[in-house]
Amino acid sequence: MDSEWLSQYAEQYEELIEEVRRRQHDYKNEIQTIMTVCAVGNDTIAMDMIREHVDEEQYTGILNGCENPMVAGLVYSKIKEFAKQGVTMKCHIRMRNTGLALEMWEVIDIIGILLDNAFECTREQEKEVMNLEIVETDKGILIKTINPSPYVPYTEISKMFSLGYSTKGKNRGIGLHTVRKLVKKCNGEIVTGNQTYDDDNYFELQVMIPICF
Repeated sequence: MDSEWLSQYAEQYEELIEEVRRRQHDYKNEIQTIMTVCAVGNDTIAMDMIREHVDEEQYTGILNGCENPMVAGLVYSKIKEFAKQGVTMKCHIRMRNTGLALEMWEVIDIIGILLDNAFECTREQEKEVMNLEIVETDKGILIKTINPSPYVPYTEISKMFSLGYSTKGKNRGIGLHTVRKLVKKCNGEIVTGNQTYDDDNYFELQVMIPICF
């Protein structure tokens, strides 16, 4: 990957750091404001401010949990991008800057494709909230997206990684095929399936990338 690609996510990482610093600086004043508006019965403003602090905790969690600035920058940029279109992304990341069996740009490519795929489905549902998890296991790095979805039959799951297959129309179906190629290259694993949470169906997609020993 060229320097422009690296610069893009490095800038997002620096912006993430500045956003966390700014919010932490204003924390005490904002808490006092929340208490004041609650006292006068304005719950709407209070809830909006509380939501901002939830975002702050998530941003801090990304910084503390992800040692790789490129991954952190990508995730932060996707949170902002999706929020502009009405989709909330919740994240849990615990990832050291360890050597993986893929180049970092390939790991970034996988994460970006999985997020875009989950986002496309989420924004068509009533519950516009999706989840991302990136955690270390004994096998390597596990990347998982969970999004609300109609039940996906096994016959369709088996096709979705094929080149050109898409339910969105022509000239689609490239992303997940790319993921499969990269995962095969590093002898990783892909696990997919439907999961039920609070009586609603969600689609879960997991990718395991081995660590180099």
